[in-house]
Amino acid sequence: MALTDRQIEKVSKSAAELQEKIYDQAQTCGNCMPWEGGEVVWLTRPWPLSDTVRAVLEDWNGLEKTAFSDAEVQEVVGALELECPGCHSAWDAQTEVSEPPEPLGLDFLSGTTPDVSGKRAKIIVAFGDIVGFSDWTTLPLLTPERFKELMSKVYGEFVSFKGRTPYFTKALGDGIMFVQELNTPDDGARVESFMQDALELLRTMRPILSGGPSPRPGGFRIRAAVGIAWRLEAGDLADPAKKQIDYLGYPLNLAARLLAIEPDIELICHEGAKELIEHSVNLGPALSKVSTTTPAPKGVHPSDLAKLWKLRV
Repeated sequence: MALTDRQIEKVSKSAAELQEKIYDQAQTCGNCMPWEGGEVVWLTRPWPLSDTVRAVLEDWNGLEKTAFSDAEVQEVVGALELECPGCHSAWDAQTEVSEPPEPLGLDFLSGTTPDVSGKRAKIIVAFGDIVGFSDWTTLPLLTPERFKELMSKVYGEFVSFKGRTPYFTKALGDGIMFVQELNTPDDGARVESFMQDALELLRTMRPILSGGPSPRPGGFRIRAAVGIAWRLEAGDLADPAKKQIDYLGYPLNLAARLLAIEPDIELICHEGAKELIEHSVNLGPALSKVSTTTPAPKGVHPSDLAKLWKLRV
């Protein structure tokens, strides 16, 4: 049974109220919180958006109905034009959503009992890696000695970068990830400093990767994005001083997967980062638009490929 035009009109007039109620209960989707195969599958339980919408409608009672069919719920979802507050992907009634993770005590196989919590955080994140690394490692003329020589210098720079900057930093194979939390009055200054450090890392990596005997890899590239992510913190209940944090969500997926876009461009940032540095005296003039015909990588919304900017290094 379908809703009447008058009922749809009531839903549209109360859209802001209904959206707020729905977002209070369903604050993220699978793009932001990878439930299956992700590290935090145990932090939250996913459920269909239709369950949340049905519960909100029944509590609201603005349509003077006590029960709603699947078709009616789908109509309401379409009328409200819901999208994920984190990654802005469109939601339909089948979208899996979840509330934020709550602190949980978990027994790991190691026998420790950590206390794990998660919260939303606005961040800028950058991923960098060696261009053509996989191909380089399979070259017949690459000796173990040459591999060790170059990668020792690469990891030496990663360690140095972590020590001289204030960011959360992780080495990832042939690459590096670093994160700065935002949502402060000086976000522009923070992002400018972040991007300056990214430029310095690129300049330092150039002679490392271009020097030494052949064969040499193709260079180094960095991709940066700004957005809302999950900040996870795990602490040891037996020793509160021991804590470990990590970040995950669409901004990290975006920055990581943009490494495959125009690999010959050394530094690309998404529009959110560009908007925070475009007025910078130092960085603003170095920005220019990126045009690409490469299809969007899996997990990246196609519209984001039209919002890329490169920084002259």
